[in-house]
Amino acid sequence: MKNLLLLRVALISLLLVLFFVSGHAQVVSGTVFDTDGAPIPGVTITTVPSGGGTTSDRNGVFSMPKKDVEKSDSLVFRHLGFVNYFLDAKDFSDDFRINLASGGFNASEVVVSASRYDERLLEATASIEKITEFQMESSPSGDFYQGLDNLKEVHVLSNSLTMNVFNARGFNSSSPFRVVQFFDGMDTHVPALNFSPGNLLGTVDVDLQSIEVITGPSSALYGSNALQGVLTMTSKDPYLYQGITAKIKGGSRELVDAQMRFAKAFGKKERFAIKLVGSYMRAKDWIGDDPEANVHFPTMTAPQDLNSQVEVLDNSGDQNYRDFNSYAVANPDVLPNQTPGGTQFQLPGYKESDLFDGKVYTLKAAMTAQYKITDRTRIELYSKYAQATGIYQGNARSYLNDFSLHQHKIEIRDDRFVVRAYATFEDVGNTSDIGLTGVNAGFAGLAGARSSYLSAYVGAIDSLSNEFVNPLTSAQIETAIAAAEAAAPNGFLEAGSPEFNSVVAAVVADPNKPTGARFTGKSNMQHIDAQYNLKLSFLTANVGASWRRIDPRTDGFIFADTLDANGNRTDISYMEYGGFLQVMKPLFNDKLKLHASVRFDKSRNFKTQVSPRGAISFNHKGHYLRAAYQTAFRNPSLNNQYFYLNVGPLIVRGNVSGYDNLYSSSSVGQYSSSGDPEDLEAIALEAVKPERLNTIELGYKYLYKDRLLLDAGFYYNTYSNFIGSVNAVEPNNGLVSDSTGVQDIDTRQYVSYSISANAQQDVNTLGTSIGLKYNIIKGKSLVASANYTFTKIFDEKLDDNLIPGFNTPSHKLNIGLSGRRIYKGLGFSANFSWVDAYEWRSPYSDKAARVLGLDETMVPSYHTLDIQVWYELDKIYSTFRLGASNIYNNKHVEIWGGPKIGAMVYASWLFDLKFK
Repeated sequence: MKNLLLLRVALISLLLVLFFVSGHAQVVSGTVFDTDGAPIPGVTITTVPSGGGTTSDRNGVFSMPKKDVEKSDSLVFRHLGFVNYFLDAKDFSDDFRINLASGGFNASEVVVSASRYDERLLEATASIEKITEFQMESSPSGDFYQGLDNLKEVHVLSNSLTMNVFNARGFNSSSPFRVVQFFDGMDTHVPALNFSPGNLLGTVDVDLQSIEVITGPSSALYGSNALQGVLTMTSKDPYLYQGITAKIKGGSRELVDAQMRFAKAFGKKERFAIKLVGSYMRAKDWIGDDPEANVHFPTMTAPQDLNSQVEVLDNSGDQNYRDFNSYAVANPDVLPNQTPGGTQFQLPGYKESDLFDGKVYTLKAAMTAQYKITDRTRIELYSKYAQATGIYQGNARSYLNDFSLHQHKIEIRDDRFVVRAYATFEDVGNTSDIGLTGVNAGFAGLAGARSSYLSAYVGAIDSLSNEFVNPLTSAQIETAIAAAEAAAPNGFLEAGSPEFNSVVAAVVADPNKPTGARFTGKSNMQHIDAQYNLKLSFLTANVGASWRRIDPRTDGFIFADTLDANGNRTDISYMEYGGFLQVMKPLFNDKLKLHASVRFDKSRNFKTQVSPRGAISFNHKGHYLRAAYQTAFRNPSLNNQYFYLNVGPLIVRGNVSGYDNLYSSSSVGQYSSSGDPEDLEAIALEAVKPERLNTIELGYKYLYKDRLLLDAGFYYNTYSNFIGSVNAVEPNNGLVSDSTGVQDIDTRQYVSYSISANAQQDVNTLGTSIGLKYNIIKGKSLVASANYTFTKIFDEKLDDNLIPGFNTPSHKLNIGLSGRRIYKGLGFSANFSWVDAYEWRSPYSDKAARVLGLDETMVPSYHTLDIQVWYELDKIYSTFRLGASNIYNNKHVEIWGGPKIGAMVYASWLFDLKFK
């Protein structure tokens, strides 16, 4: 028995030894310290390219399977406020000690977007910048998306408080059709808008790991619309970032913002992980209050037959009107219609604040579930729902009320390949056109204005004629007209009155334009793409393909998908598909790299587009040079093809088939002044074609001892078939080729349009930029930065009718200063921005300019200062922040017709508890 017991003890001991040896052989570990020798908890350690990894515990200790290290090229150590540390996997050993240096910028960061595979930021052949999680949280404006405006060659424009949009390298727009935006590989394009509405329906701040911003064309990898920039947002991996995060933020303009994130991996091997995120924000928006741009709209009515109106009032039994009519038989000059067509009235032009209460909100929720099939391969299911309100300025100022979107994705990926499929479904909710709402509220009061006019006019005639006895002179009749014109506005509906509110409610509920202002639509998009990366000792290559279908569903109220008598919809859905190939060849010990790529894309209504790109990069002793020639394109958007939107003074039309029998709007205006038919210019527009861009780009970066970074670039663009819009007039019945067209113009029997079209001439632009970052104290995070951007369009010889809409300041300057843990947990960031004045051209501004008789629509120069301070308390996993954007309240507009943006003061508490 004793021998048996000893045998059991021996066997158990042997098993324990084997287990220990086995475990020791299969797991490697290490410790992470700062430069002062203090351990750093929560450091993320990632194996590249597999994407596996772990995090350090409270004592800075980490461990991971040895096989993961052996299969990787390198390990990357990342932590907020520290310079990333890169370690070759072959140099890694057990109980390794890593020292991370503090730093506010990291030029050695790895980026993916520029080449769609991992590469160092310094060596990328595109103009690209990366924003880390800490930099986003520390954005002095308090809004990470608005903070992108501090980058060179970037211009973020505010449609409203909840809707900022990303632009790059000119042709800025509140509808940025020439840039694309991704979140975790999904295009955030919204079908009804045809572009990404910033972060209005996007992600939750506390779940963002990084943002990569490419400025310049990228169609060779990303296809249509990637002419001027690509914005890629990446969320936190639920395996690497496990924990509970919550943020509460409040501030001026009744701001309340609450966010949360939960992520956890389950099981001994942590094969399965989930992530839940959500947020709710509400505030009082900036409201457009410009007396010219935001009065909707003080337009003139069609001529009103007041003579017939007097007869109606006579028949109602009013003795005063009966006496007036009797008097007018002998004195016909006193009849109220001074012209045969009747008398025109000017609508009151209600302010935007009369039509929009400024209350906005966003609601977002998303769930992610992932399963690791192997250590390197995982499958992911993702679902998101978002709903929001805000103001969007496109062809009109529109109130996006309860605009909602849900998006679903399934994805399988490895360190070498990815295959994903996702679908986006939208509902425009109770969205309405603010301008049409104002116009229709004006027309609703027209009867009252006519009544006030006639009452004052007949009363004046009564007084001046001695109770309808004496005949009147022309001067006396003019006096009566002046009295009537002064009284007429009193008859329109008073803003805020019950009658006014009732009319507005009815108008915004009515989709039948132009009498109604509501938009209707439940469009959707389906997308599939795949990519495979091949990395050999002598060559790196990747290949990919994509397919997309867009299905607009607006019942003819926005697009040309009208319903026939049987309820059958005109099919305007279309598919796009394409594929790309890219190769990179390193030479001379990776000092010289040659890049080449080509992409083919096909869409329903257009020929195959080919987008080649060639680039070269060279590095030597901290000097990094790049040069590239690349092409890009954008297919005409859904708007450019199928729009049919009545915005009141004109109709915005797509142009998939071409138009003739048109006059240019400018020539109709000239004819109205001169009366000479020779001034009328007949035009014809071909069907809109894809826009092409050819770019030559040069870049230089210099890194000195990880303390000084210089980044400079230059580009020259040539656009052919540039897509813009042409303002035109179409006679209702006549032909522009003979006098019948002139007759329609004389009798106002015509319709005004804004029609998508291509420029007949090439459009050329150039730009240059320079950026500097300097770490003031070595080993500490005190960083000064500055960047300057210059852009120019060569439009002196452009003489066609197309609206170019460059909408870009010639000069833009940013100066920043930031520091982390300056004293214990204290940190700060500040940024000063100056923007040069620039002209704004768009269908909205041109429409307003014609109505108001403006010679130009300028955005005045402006400057702002944003500041944030914070304190980190590691013991309670918290960071407290206080800041203000535009701190000295320099109210300014960024879009002609947009709101005046003032100061925004805020405070927040971030709680971040990481699981081991």
